[in-house]
Amino acid sequence: MGPQSGQPRGYAFVTYVNKKDAEKAKESLNNLKLGQKNILVTWAHSISNEEVEKPKPDIHIPALAMSKGEKKTDKMTQIQAIEEKLRLMEHKREVELKINDTVATKPLVISQFQQNKTLAATTTKSSYSIKRNDRHHKPYGRNRPRK
Repeated sequence: MGPQSGQPRGYAFVTYVNKKDAEKAKESLNNLKLGQKNILVTWAHSISNEEVEKPKPDIHIPALAMSKGEKKTDKMTQIQAIEEKLRLMEHKREVELKINDTVATKPLVISQFQQNKTLAATTTKSSYSIKRNDRHHKPYGRNRPRK
């Protein structure tokens, strides 16, 4: 169950001709079981025109505080900002290149496996050749010289 478990997920607005019918409907429908949930019926609150036209508070965002706002920045400040941005971009590029460089310089896993397989095959052949040649030099073999 999530954090909104049991909370209402929908709403409806109903308009009645007279207040008496609206009150009767509110009393009879409030806390009525609908499916597995109880519904909640309350009066709708209308927003007055004064609240809509109320001036909004000035929002100050710290990330934008570095900008000078209405004051014009001088050329030197603009140049410094551009240079700083270029340094950050260059640093980011170097980090990306280092990451890609290490991946690019390493051999593929499949080629490592194939290389190990090739080495194992050559080692097996040379061992086999030594054993084959070794068997002819045994003292009890047929290839010994006659007296």
